[in-house]
Amino acid sequence: MSASDFIVAGNGPSLALTDPTRIDPESTVIRVNNFFFEPRYYLGRRVDIVQVGGDRWIFPFYARTLMRACREGMYDVAGWSTHQPHVEKRGKRLFRDWPFVQVTYRDKFVRRFVENLTTRFSRNPTTGILAVINAHGLGAERITLTGIDLYDHPTRYPFEVGPNAADVINRTSGYNLRFHDAELDLAILDYLISRDDAQFFRASEGSPRLSHLPLAPRRFGNDLNQEKQSRISDWEKWSGIWPIHLAKMLRRAREHQIDFKRRWK
Repeated sequence: MSASDFIVAGNGPSLALTDPTRIDPESTVIRVNNFFFEPRYYLGRRVDIVQVGGDRWIFPFYARTLMRACREGMYDVAGWSTHQPHVEKRGKRLFRDWPFVQVTYRDKFVRRFVENLTTRFSRNPTTGILAVINAHGLGAERITLTGIDLYDHPTRYPFEVGPNAADVINRTSGYNLRFHDAELDLAILDYLISRDDAQFFRASEGSPRLSHLPLAPRRFGNDLNQEKQSRISDWEKWSGIWPIHLAKMLRRAREHQIDFKRRWK
């Protein structure tokens, strides 16, 4: 694992077009949320940090699915991170064997810029952009992006998911505007690039929103892109005595509450 070279991989369609010759196999690898649904290994089994975002109702089912993927030997996860206090609290109970990595800002100027923008937009950065912020904050000198497409594609992900997850993560083709905003994400990414304290590259030609970034040089030989012997395509149905359909109902109630508050501001 390299402390200066980071791979930040979202789950956009360009992930499936990742050119492994542009990926340093020694890089620190940050994966995002439901990466374990990928139909094959696009970046290998090693995951140094999983950047997690979600809500308090769905997270336990997601967490049990991720733990299953590791328990069955599909992935080797070394640590995890989140920006959400309620997810952090629950995750520290469930992910006891994995060190928690606090979301890190390189300096007070980055923190202030991100906090001011989130206040102005009344939205949060997507988990993929938070993973980029984290890589930058952890001291990356080079950050190579793949699968960070900012939902600029007719399909959200390069994989299909089962019914437990489908109506939560596949309900829209673009941004969930209750929580996120493309202009917010782009502003943060452009600001980090403009600072010139880290080099930014892309490992795929399939992301139009990142076409202004140079492609990482082709200089590596590796076997990161591999077939999977087994797959997971849906979240677990149960977390203890709680069924996932109840968690979905609570999530939707929360979304309606957010809509109501914004409508009557």
